Amino acid sequence: MRRTISAVPFGVYQGESVYLYTIENIHHSKLKVLSYAATWYDFEVQVDRQPHSLVLHFDNLADYIETPYQVGKTVGRVAGRIGNATFSLNGQTYHLPPNNGRHLLHGGNHGLQTHNFRARFDPDGDTVTLTTTLASADDGFPGDLTVTVSYTLTADDEVQISYYGVTTADTLFNPTCHVTDQSPAITYQLDQASSYESREGSDRRLLRPVTSV
Repeated sequence: MRRTISAVPFGVYQGESVYLYTIENIHHSKLKVLSYAATWYDFEVQVDRQPHSLVLHFDNLADYIETPYQVGKTVGRVAGRIGNATFSLNGQTYHLPPNNGRHLLHGGNHGLQTHNFRARFDPDGDTVTLTTTLASADDGFPGDLTVTVSYTLTADDEVQISYYGVTTADTLFNPTCHVTDQSPAITYQLDQASSYESREGSDRRLLRPVTSV
């Protein structure tokens, strides 16, 4: 059997169609992701020739939208909390709209977890690539930030997630996947690779715009 990628509709979000993408490899393992919030929907592996779901997920889009726990979603610009919703960068202090008491969590109310991403893939490939843009005018961070999240299922049943950002100004960028394992008796490996220029603090990373030479 060759590896394949398929797409099926999963609902509508803010007037846009949401799709469920399934990557299947030669072992019949399946990695499933949603365009909504670049969500890791499921990872299904074969055990004794029976499929086993390893990732907590919902069967409908409404639960993803209404549940506040960001199940499986890509969250950010900054995944963790920003204390007092304030940070300084290049000598300027930024005050953001708090959404977690007086703090900012998961990049705020217009973070990656609220976007329906555009997707591209090769039907015979092993990777689904999802892209969206965070506007500075929406979330208060400096710079418009185009984010690309790539999900790959290897022939060795490894899931790899990569994050890539292109910004119009120096900004913070530290996303993550809010995935939850629902089958601890079965072990699997998750490799996450991120593209950043430098690190600033333990839970924040600085991303600089690319300049032409």
